[in-house]
Amino acid sequence: MTKEYIRQNYTNKITLAELSLHLHCSTVTLTEHFRREFGMTIFSYLNNKRLKQAERLLLESELSISEVAEESGFSDANYFFRQFKAQYGISPSAYRKQYKHRADT
Repeated sequence: MTKEYIRQNYTNKITLAELSLHLHCSTVTLTEHFRREFGMTIFSYLNNKRLKQAERLLLESELSISEVAEESGFSDANYFFRQFKAQYGISPSAYRKQYKHRADT
C-alpha cells in the first residue's frame, strides 16, 4: 500500500507523518516494514520514482530542467540536479543531449 500511495502522489510533498496517518501505523513501524520488505528506505524509493519520471520527461518533452524537476515532484531544482547527477553520473541537460536522439529514433 505504501508503494501505491507513493505512485499516486509522488509529485506532491510526502512526509512520513502523512504516510503513517494514511496507512494507520506509526512512522517507526512503517519505515521498518518498508525497509525489511523492499530493502530500501521509503525516501529512497520515492526519490527513485521521481528520478525515473524526470528521466522520462527529459527524453519525451521539451520542458526546461526546472519544469522537469517540478513535474517530477522535486520542489528544489538544485536538489533535483544533485540527485540526478548522483544517480546517473551526468547532469540532466547532458543526459537529455546524450540520450534524447536515441529516444527520437
